[in-house]
Amino acid sequence: MSLSGEDLLQIEGDYELERGELVEMVRPGFEHGRIVINVGATLRSHVKPNQLGQVVTETGFYLERDPDTVRGPDVAFFSRSRVPADPSKFAESPPDLAVEVVSPHDRSDALEERVRRFLEAGVNECWVLYPRTHTMHRFRLDWSEVLSRGQRVHSVPCLPGFECLLAEFFDE
Repeated sequence: MSLSGEDLLQIEGDYELERGELVEMVRPGFEHGRIVINVGATLRSHVKPNQLGQVVTETGFYLERDPDTVRGPDVAFFSRSRVPADPSKFAESPPDLAVEVVSPHDRSDALEERVRRFLEAGVNECWVLYPRTHTMHRFRLDWSEVLSRGQRVHSVPCLPGFECLLAEFFDE
């Protein structure tokens, strides 16, 4: 039996949906949570005063419909035009920015596939943060770059004026 996004909203636990099938999510460790909140807080401190949209964590959005695929990046930024009309449901539009923090159990091929699918679904930019090396990979459909701890994150088209040191995401 194929499940819908509406069905997923009724299920307890940490799951995503892949073409109607439940995908169980593994609860991440402390370091992962610390980095996620650092990224979210840094983004929100720019987004809110500039009234650019909303920053959220682990919020599902539809990649596909019928059968439904619902994914939730660790952190996401939705511009005002993409913020869901009904916040109690999954977003029909993809976020402008999706951020993933790599956990020890993540497989590189699965992570690459996840980023590819986000971009193909309409996410403008994806960031993948690597806690072990304190690096970040930035992806757009036709472009990518790798940043290291001492470099600045800037020139993010969906976040005009945003700039910070990458190290801010990893600092305790």
